[in-house]
Amino acid sequence: MASTSLAAIVKTLHDSGKYSDMTIVCEGKIIPVHRAIVCTQSPFFAAALEGGRFKESITSQIELPEDNLPTIERVMSYLYTRHYDAGEPDTRHSDENINCNNLCEAGIEGVLALRDHLKVYIAADKFGILPLKKYAKTRLIKRITYASYATLSRAVDYVWTTVTPVDTDSEVRKALTEGISSLVHSFPYSEGSFAFLRELPDISIAVIKQMACEYRILDSQFVENLIVVPPPGYKMIDGAPQDRRRRNLLHTGKDSDLTISCGGQNIAVHRSVLCRQSPFFEAAFNGNFKIFVKEAITSHLNLPEDDLGTIHRVLCFLYFRRYDEIKPTTIQGTTCDPLLEEGMDSEFPIALRNNLKVFVAADKFDIKTLTALAKSRLLESIRTTDFTKCPMLIQEIWSTVPPFENDVRDTLICRLSASTFKSLVDDENFAMFADIPDILLAALKYVVVEITKRSGLTIGAFY
Repeated sequence: MASTSLAAIVKTLHDSGKYSDMTIVCEGKIIPVHRAIVCTQSPFFAAALEGGRFKESITSQIELPEDNLPTIERVMSYLYTRHYDAGEPDTRHSDENINCNNLCEAGIEGVLALRDHLKVYIAADKFGILPLKKYAKTRLIKRITYASYATLSRAVDYVWTTVTPVDTDSEVRKALTEGISSLVHSFPYSEGSFAFLRELPDISIAVIKQMACEYRILDSQFVENLIVVPPPGYKMIDGAPQDRRRRNLLHTGKDSDLTISCGGQNIAVHRSVLCRQSPFFEAAFNGNFKIFVKEAITSHLNLPEDDLGTIHRVLCFLYFRRYDEIKPTTIQGTTCDPLLEEGMDSEFPIALRNNLKVFVAADKFDIKTLTALAKSRLLESIRTTDFTKCPMLIQEIWSTVPPFENDVRDTLICRLSASTFKSLVDDENFAMFADIPDILLAALKYVVVEITKRSGLTIGAFY
């Protein structure tokens, strides 16, 4: 009779279930197994059957109602054969010789394989089977390393959230981060390609860190360039010399023929000044807006949704072509101190907040010259602000500026990238991104473009 190897005998026991002395029940299926094989390798199963403490030691049957049947079958397969299949051809003991090109195939197979390896990894941790845990982790990391964009974009959320409680040494999460980083050059430069990271700020932050470290985007010259290089089309402008006569008209209200109410103050103003420069005010006071019929009759416009300090600055510009972005404003006896209004300390970047508010108001009132001035000041304020000290302003800027003002958002992302890269090891600097997925995705795109420029690559070259 031909000799039979021990491995073949053990495999036969597994396949046939002969001479079994215990059973495992999962999803209604009874799996006959052998104590000598299972309990010697798993402290979990050994504890359940030894000592007479549990009913399983009497019935020799262990029920696993919370587990997945295919996963349990893979665990048992490993205990008997040192291998399990996972959404890929049965290679048995030659797993290390799998052609890596096969692992790059896009489609659902890659996602299923990642899922299967991850479930086995979690189960091995639960059952205390350390060699299986190591084996499953190795295969999982290998799959991640050679996964396609299509596979990772589908599986990244599931893998990251599922593995976090178990992967105490972070090897899987590190591999996932490196896998996405290696593919990030190949992302087509569009919103859709980054959509899968929108609700995954932790992963996006990890990828930004990984890429920053890998491509050494930390040198001082690069960070300095991020801060000072203006965007295309940027031009700093400022107001014209003050007109003393108009200044007196605004501060005294003399010869006024219109009234604006805001924040509890009635401000006497002049039609010849406001309506000539603002289509909004012209339409309101001339009755061109149906909602402003009463205002056209009474020559009194109420602005309940606006900020008094901002309206002061808008009026200052309309009367003498400039506004003070920091100092309190006084018009007709009423003073607006922005620090007192906002309850902020003296280190708060009040100039940025005021320029932002004036910019938005100028857009609302369609005062194009003021929009240009406020925008140029806003861009300069963004470049000089340390947002790690006032992260609440990030969301305010992003959500407040008009949707077509891409250069303001681009400047913000540029500045945020500089701030965070300068303090890369400080997680608190990245925490300000977590609740703002749009900003996080924009920052990631910015990193991709900068790395592409520095490395001489072309976006999409590897896609």
